[in-house]
Amino acid sequence: MQKAKNNNRRHFRFHYLGPVRVFWDDAEGRTKYLQVLCLDISENGLRVDSNESLPMNTRVSLRADLIELAGTAIVRHIHGQGSRFILGLELSPALMEQALELTRNPALLRTPTQMS
Repeated sequence: MQKAKNNNRRHFRFHYLGPVRVFWDDAEGRTKYLQVLCLDISENGLRVDSNESLPMNTRVSLRADLIELAGTAIVRHIHGQGSRFILGLELSPALMEQALELTRNPALLRTPTQMS
């Protein structure tokens, strides 16, 4: 796998600002819901901005309707920025296939303003 230039990451990140719905079960088994903002996407993950932190290694279901991305991921990184949290979500293998298609054709990464 080729690393992105000037970056230790394995995959290039594509800038994408769009809504993502995230669902997970908390420690008591209750389903929780959160609307987050996707900041960028790579073939194996998403970086999202959230007003709530999730525990590391939490399995989440996610849905980004504008780019037709839906499946599961795992919270791998959390970085607090004031009252906000930047979460790194590692995509499941099935979701990686969808993300790979998006990164191969960045024109598919439509933002809300491009939809009107």
